[in-house]
Amino acid sequence: MTSHERAGATASARALVRGVADYLGAGARTSALRPARGDGWIIRPPACGCRPGPPTPIAVLPQSKLTAWLSLTGDDTTPDRVRALALALPR
Repeated sequence: MTSHERAGATASARALVRGVADYLGAGARTSALRPARGDGWIIRPPACGCRPGPPTPIAVLPQSKLTAWLSLTGDDTTPDRVRALALALPR
């Protein structure tokens, strides 16, 4: 992987996070996956009232040449669980 490829993956992930309200709606929130490194984000969609249970948290992070998107569902899903799984992904 070249630094150019990594920069492209990072730019892609940042664009996705910056435009989160465009595809998930107003009220979507983001936080850094690893604040010290700034190389990934957790997205918390807004509450929609359209289904039971909390909205599905999503992890977005640059992975080599790609942008990874990790989303979990279920009653026990939390942003902290999504964060832990995302941090365990191979880089």
